[in-house]
Amino acid sequence: MASHREIAYGLFRACVGVNILIHGLVRMPQLEQFAANVGQRLAQSPLPNQAVHVFALVLPALEAMVGALVTLGLFTKHALVVGTLLMLCLTVGMASAQNWSVVGVQLVYEIAYFLLLFHLPENRLSVDALRSRP
Repeated sequence: MASHREIAYGLFRACVGVNILIHGLVRMPQLEQFAANVGQRLAQSPLPNQAVHVFALVLPALEAMVGALVTLGLFTKHALVVGTLLMLCLTVGMASAQNWSVVGVQLVYEIAYFLLLFHLPENRLSVDALRSRP
């Protein structure tokens, strides 16, 4: 039987995963509009416009993939690392544009990823755990 810590971890992992999954899914149908919006938000940053545009085009698919994997608890460690690196990229962008309120919100996501990665041994209610059973 799962402990309260394992249940809490599984629920928290699912909440973070669904959040990130939906971030990606809702942006995909309006990909060009989303990329243009990101470009406008980062227009004053020193980042190259073309690189920002390409990143914004790929971001929703990456978010959907990471979110789905985290939600299911499949390749959890790798998905959490990729998710954290995505947040790091987003933080660099928003910090370079001096959008400090968004950077603060991004820090909340980064803390969530940290907690999930730090407490990964509690990841018993997951596809990873099912796959590792003999």
